[in-house]
Amino acid sequence: NHIVIDEAQDYGMMAYMVLNECVHDCKYTIMGDVSQNIRYSSGLNDWQELRKLMLPEEFDYFGLLRKSYRNTVEISEFATDILRHATFPIYPVEPIVRHGEKVECRGCDSKEKLNETVLEQTLKMKEKEYETIAVICKDNNEAKEVYDYLKDHTDVIYFSGEDTEFSSGIYVIPIEYSKGLEFDAVIIYDASNKAYPKQDGY
Repeated sequence: NHIVIDEAQDYGMMAYMVLNECVHDCKYTIMGDVSQNIRYSSGLNDWQELRKLMLPEEFDYFGLLRKSYRNTVEISEFATDILRHATFPIYPVEPIVRHGEKVECRGCDSKEKLNETVLEQTLKMKEKEYETIAVICKDNNEAKEVYDYLKDHTDVIYFSGEDTEFSSGIYVIPIEYSKGLEFDAVIIYDASNKAYPKQDGY
């Protein structure tokens, strides 16, 4: 009678078309955040096409849940500013009034300097007694390289996506496995224009 779909952005329109064709005599609750789609070429990048397919009736409802309890004001504003550069529609969040440190961007002119800076920052975060610290990398190869460097200088955990336990510590994690996880402090490793070009998929 009723189907609930969470993380709606992870499924492409083909999945919704098949579902709508096979199970059309029921009601749906579909929730997600299209700006968290990590597979841009196959997931859901905006709500328009899905709304036409799944919400055709007069009393079908599309609502926005804008309140965010997850991030600080500073992180929410920084993320919204990045999303404004995309061509797809964005749905800015309204963070609860919880402040934290300002998001900081550091430029490094070499890989060696970048690694040193990341190490320095993770150790500072550890000193501040943050329980969970993440170094987010673009892919598995980059994550393995960063892990190999950091493990020679401090205790660090490589998060492969197959881990069943998640506790305190410094994690090196490919970006595709970071979705849905929460950390006390986060470093995006090499957030350069070369690594993340100004294209919607990034």
